[in-house]
Amino acid sequence: MNSMKILVISPKGVYAAVRLAEEARSQKIEVSVMDMYELQSCAFKVDIKGFDVLYVRNPFSNNLAKHLPEVVDLAKQFRLAGKKVVDSVIAKGILAEGKWADYQKLEAAGLPIPKTDALLNFLLSTFHFPLILKWIYGFKGKHTFLIKDQTDLDKVLERYPKEELVFQEFIPAEYEYKVITVGYKALPVILRFNIDSATKRPDFNKYLAIHTPTTSPRYAGYSSLKKEETLRSASEDSSVASPTDKEGWLAKRDGVVGADKMQTLTNLAEQSSHLLGRELSKVDILESKGKFYILEVNRFPGLDSFERLTGYNVAGEFIKYLAK
Repeated sequence: MNSMKILVISPKGVYAAVRLAEEARSQKIEVSVMDMYELQSCAFKVDIKGFDVLYVRNPFSNNLAKHLPEVVDLAKQFRLAGKKVVDSVIAKGILAEGKWADYQKLEAAGLPIPKTDALLNFLLSTFHFPLILKWIYGFKGKHTFLIKDQTDLDKVLERYPKEELVFQEFIPAEYEYKVITVGYKALPVILRFNIDSATKRPDFNKYLAIHTPTTSPRYAGYSSLKKEETLRSASEDSSVASPTDKEGWLAKRDGVVGADKMQTLTNLAEQSSHLLGRELSKVDILESKGKFYILEVNRFPGLDSFERLTGYNVAGEFIKYLAK
């Protein structure tokens, strides 16, 4: 029997591409990684018959979207040939519509997001500083800004077209959660970061890896990472369960990370990833005064920090999904 073959469109040498190739080999699956330079050099002519699956990991060239039409056309060719395309919506022409389109869909579906609008509609009479400004094609938090006054706003407008910016209400918060979904299903571990009071951003030195109620720390998807290592940066948080707590990974003291809260986070992540057609996604969720707000549904989630901080084999889980 011939092994399955997966074509991944991604820059080479990046963490996600390397890990996917590693996990594919361990499952006796063949993975070929092509970057945008290679695709351009062959005019996007690919031997479709030689592959079973197309996974569009990163279709940008130098962070530019100029070749997205060719990627969409390639995805349509794979679909017509009866091959699996991930994300499946790409074969329908839906690719890199931007955050504004995402927020409109989430809001229309009744999912909780911060109050959001296009910057073109910004009026100080209805919105007040501080506020959050985002480039609609941004990634990895590099194009998100805390705007405290008109001077801050003017500085951002010098770098980005006004029509490519959205703004959101600033919500003081306690925590930000990271939930990864594979095939629209949340993985059984969630990352929680404290919000830094000075920067108003997640403090990546203060985190907790939380397993959902149905999952044991010995779940097959986990590496040999010890609980003590995962919890070390949260040791100063008195509400966090210790590694020897009878509740295991669920710290229920003060309701900080109780089962009901984990279920809410899981539901929000699964609903939003399914709504936007993201078969591998990282959903960022803000917690403020007991309420939750979806900040992002990342279509190209970085796997490095999540795997390192949780010990969970995300790449292996995703390869299993592609092989179904």
